[in-house]
Amino acid sequence: MSKHDVDSTIDRIGQLVTWVASTLAQHPDDVEVEAHQYDQDLEFNLLVHQEDMKFIIGRNGDNIRALRALVKASSTNPHAHVALHVDSWQEIGDGLTPTERGQDGQA
Repeated sequence: MSKHDVDSTIDRIGQLVTWVASTLAQHPDDVEVEAHQYDQDLEFNLLVHQEDMKFIIGRNGDNIRALRALVKASSTNPHAHVALHVDSWQEIGDGLTPTERGQDGQA
């Protein structure tokens, strides 16, 4: 798989995760997806507002299971391991959402 193919896959999956999560979230401006590549493996970290965790995860984990299935099905490399993790902005870093930081990224 070429670097261009991998980059295209990362962009496509990132856009998919962002769209689905933004649709489910009450704070769509606070949805962000980070992607990391480790050899053939891809890892996506979905960051959302704390109040949106229940919508992203869904009842009995149905939403996050479905989103993870979409992510895995979207990979063009059948040998790659593709993972999706979800955290809230309040659980990481300074705990501020992008909206709380403002346009310039400062609190």
